[in-house]
Amino acid sequence: MEELNGFLYADITMMRIGNAWKSWKRPEREAIVAVCDAWWRHTLNHYPRGVDVTTMIEIIAYHLGLDLAPYLAEWESDSTEAAARHMAWLMHGLNSSVGHDAEWYTLLTDWITGPTPAAIMERAFFATGSPKVLQELFDGLENHRLWREH
Repeated sequence: MEELNGFLYADITMMRIGNAWKSWKRPEREAIVAVCDAWWRHTLNHYPRGVDVTTMIEIIAYHLGLDLAPYLAEWESDSTEAAARHMAWLMHGLNSSVGHDAEWYTLLTDWITGPTPAAIMERAFFATGSPKVLQELFDGLENHRLWREH
């Protein structure tokens, strides 16, 4: 995964694959999905990452055209501190440059304004002993509150 863990290479590589991969043979398409699935799990469980969670979401939903719902469900079930820190970062830094009118972006914003992001961050908030992580999660929870009021 680390060879794709740079913004420029990951984004460009997946954009190029996204332009053609659905016409590939089934085993090749399955391999792309398997790589994306593993990359997502690796991202959720390691923080920080060179390819941030917003870019991963864009790769999954925009470049590859995959259904974002299973990836969000996996995030919801991930109880690692890293996954919560990604959520706090997303609450602060969501500014997708693509997809504002797309179905996946609506799904994402509906999910963000629901109760799940707060639950993810709260689990880690009460489990961490790091003042830095506590502050990140506190800020993420406050940003989530603002998202919900928006």
